[in-house]
Amino acid sequence: MKRILLIACTLIASGQALKCYHCQSEVENGCKLEAKPQETNCGKPAKDYQIVCVYKAFYDGAHHRVSSGCETLLNTSPIDKSSIHNCEDDKGTFKVKECRVCNTELCNSADARKAALILLQICLPIAYLANKMF
Repeated sequence: MKRILLIACTLIASGQALKCYHCQSEVENGCKLEAKPQETNCGKPAKDYQIVCVYKAFYDGAHHRVSSGCETLLNTSPIDKSSIHNCEDDKGTFKVKECRVCNTELCNSADARKAALILLQICLPIAYLANKMF
């Protein structure tokens, strides 16, 4: 029964495109969940590519800027900031405050730690009940 449940969940998840938050702001906290960033369906990647969610916060010398959205990477690329354009400081142009890359549903919110905690609070009881049932 556990295997059937695992296979069903895997098939359902693999058939759906990744969703990421999409936001562009010149306000440092402008992409927090309270600001209601737009959820975007990233679509299916081309062959040999993968879709990831990105959250970037940087300072361009005059303004704080925040952006989040979908990015496409080669399957062989690591899922980290080394694979993302403009995730490193560019001397004289901008300073990166934060850059996160992830590949789970709506993982690129400005409140990522809060979302992870909520997910943990949901998953632990489900895992406990599933363990008791099977």
